[in-house]
Amino acid sequence: MQSYLSTLTAWTRDIRAGRLVEQAAALCLRADARGRTEILLVTSRDTKRWVLPKGAVEKKESSGQAAAREAFEEAGVAGAVQKKPFGRYIYVKQKEGVVCLVTVHRIVVEKCVDMFSESGLRIAEWVPILEAARRVDEPELKSLIASLA
Repeated sequence: MQSYLSTLTAWTRDIRAGRLVEQAAALCLRADARGRTEILLVTSRDTKRWVLPKGAVEKKESSGQAAAREAFEEAGVAGAVQKKPFGRYIYVKQKEGVVCLVTVHRIVVEKCVDMFSESGLRIAEWVPILEAARRVDEPELKSLIASLA
């Protein structure tokens, strides 16, 4: 099995040339019954890895707007979006053969609905901060999430 770093190394030319697909991710937060922060993770549709809700930033859409849209489409949640990005990370979408630069925005969740665009296609789970960091694969995303602890 190839390490994450060796996977990125194969794509160095694309990264240096700025050939990146821009995506936005939603770092959805809520407090549990004891007041501890939880993060919402969803499974990816293809590989079933634990990820943040994320997707492409559409034309005339800010990364914050895209993060809010993806949170609702993939997990049925909505709330207050922090306009300033919380951070960024890079990952390789192997199936499509592209490198993605993901801008992460915090969203304090205020509303959850049962029916949404991708209900039934993903599993969503609220987990403590360090558990969320443990579950995701991308090292930069692990660090971003763990920084909340």
